[in-house]
Amino acid sequence: TIAVHFCSTVLIPTPPNNKYVFCSCFVFNYYKLYLLKGLHVSLYSGVYSSCIAFTKSMSTNSKQLLGYTGILVGVGEVAGGLLCSVLGKKSARSDLMFSGLSRSTVIIISFFINIAAYSLIFINLPNDSPFGDSYTKSFIKPNQYLAVFCGFLLGLGDSGFTTQIYNIIGVKYTDDCASAMSLFMFMQAMSAAISFFYSNQFGLYVQLIILAIVMTIGTLSFLVVDKFIFI
Repeated sequence: TIAVHFCSTVLIPTPPNNKYVFCSCFVFNYYKLYLLKGLHVSLYSGVYSSCIAFTKSMSTNSKQLLGYTGILVGVGEVAGGLLCSVLGKKSARSDLMFSGLSRSTVIIISFFINIAAYSLIFINLPNDSPFGDSYTKSFIKPNQYLAVFCGFLLGLGDSGFTTQIYNIIGVKYTDDCASAMSLFMFMQAMSAAISFFYSNQFGLYVQLIILAIVMTIGTLSFLVVDKFIFI
């Protein structure tokens, strides 16, 4: 359904605005962030929870941590959304002395939060945890509290990227939001499918390295795009 809607609203050259949305140099830079979103979503929604469940060397029942981790991911998403709402850039008509954080600032903060989460996961969970029950240790003895805390960081970092993607789409494509959003959903779904495919082929460490690289590229691309938008 997403692919059909994408083709009908974005790829067809008429009306001209839809073709512009697809071919815009802004969007070509933005594709990298769309792809990043899909990879990140697949990590915290599927791969990471499986890794926790398969890590048997934790001092508690690893499967019991799945619910706690899911809750903390949700708490991170909500907390990040609230922070972006409170600390985000205010309207030019606002009388407040603090005008809020810019889109680029929020993205940079979210980038470092996600990199911190990837690094902690890297040292906490074993490389073979995506493939099945694992009794091996990583760089440290797997810790259940650290595992759950990483879920919070993944949700917190994801909310920053999500809010700013929606923000910039609404600002840049005021008259073509439907086309731009359908493109975003298509690219995110495609990259998530690719991530779930290779998650059975690569160890956890390789997947985290891929995410860190794509996140760096996506963040830099966002900063380039945001530089030319003055709202």
